[in-house]
Amino acid sequence: MVTNDFVVKNDLYRFGQAMKTWRLGRKMTMEDVSRRSGVNISTISRLENGKCCPSYFHVKAIVTALGGRVEIWRGD
Repeated sequence: MVTNDFVVKNDLYRFGQAMKTWRLGRKMTMEDVSRRSGVNISTISRLENGKCCPSYFHVKAIVTALGGRVEIWRGD
């Protein structure tokens, strides 16, 4: 049986891994992302390691710092 807690932790890990892969692909350090996004380096590290849940602010700031954009849609 898969619990919601497991799903959330797995999704956080995948988000963090994707973020790290994207950052490294752009040859950026955590410090670079921190400086461009305004998000503390320790928060970036915790996100990349799946240790915390990102807020919308963090996602938007980090994705923008990495050269992307955030779109929100409804699944209607």
